[in-house]
Amino acid sequence: MRKKTPLVALVLATGLALTACSDDTGEPGDGSSSSSAPAASPSASATASEAPEASEPSEEATTPAPEPEPTQVGPADNPPADPAATDPLAAFTGTDAGARFAGALTGIDILGGVGGGPTVHRLSTNLYDPGVAVDLCESYRTEMGIDRQQVDVVDSLGQYLASNSAAPATCATAPGANPGPGAMPDQDFTYDEAYAAWQSGMPYYDAFCLNYTPVTDAGVSQCEGIEAGTVDAVTGEYIGG
Repeated sequence: MRKKTPLVALVLATGLALTACSDDTGEPGDGSSSSSAPAASPSASATASEAPEASEPSEEATTPAPEPEPTQVGPADNPPADPAATDPLAAFTGTDAGARFAGALTGIDILGGVGGGPTVHRLSTNLYDPGVAVDLCESYRTEMGIDRQQVDVVDSLGQYLASNSAAPATCATAPGANPGPGAMPDQDFTYDEAYAAWQSGMPYYDAFCLNYTPVTDAGVSQCEGIEAGTVDAVTGEYIGG
């Protein structure tokens, strides 16, 4: 019995040793390993090693495409308007014919023309003589290319001097217009009477040119200036031109 005990112990020890060895080595190719980290698979390694390196970007790819020219705004797109295109007074007096009346004209308003209504050109002036107003009316129609549109010429009080309302193709003295020089006989005012009438509201021209006969060069020049449109017919003040 004593001989069997050592033999049994030896067999047990040998079996334990073989078992431990089997656990550490494992079979080749069975995927087992003593390391806790998994080994990289061959396919993954091959893929990584075969991946092509990133190529340098070509010059065409790195060169930015030309950007469109920016649209200019402000004064370049909207240049200052030509006064002659927006101001009928500047447009007319800028012509040779209109320059003659630059001192007499105080404004030009274009009225109506909406919804098929008539267009009326109202010429405000310092004129007193209807004959000069008729000449102005005709010059305006010719220079501005007015066909059958209405043109009215009024004095500084807004009273009509000339118009083509009766016959669109021809300007004429407006009905009820103040008479021109020589159309009304002198009323033989004295200077004091003329002055008193002017101070009471009668236009200067009526008082000192029609109802009174100027006796000085200054008085004659004043009346001629009113007829030419360089002197105000109501106040007698020089307005230029």
